[in-house]
Amino acid sequence: MLHEEVIFRSPGRIYEPVVGPDGAIYLCTDDPGQIIRLTAAAQRRI
Repeated sequence: MLHEEVIFRSPGRIYEPVVGPDGAIYLCTDDPGQIIRLTAAAQRRI
C-alpha cells in the first residue's frame, strides 16, 4: 500500500531541502525566493 500526503505547496521550484540541527526541514524556493522552515506539529492529547 502506498500513502502520499501533501504538506507543502509552492508556486515555484523547491531546491536543497536539508535537515537543520534543530530537526526542522529547511527548503529554498525560487518563485518567490524564500527560505521556509518546516517543523512537526505538537501532538494533541485526548
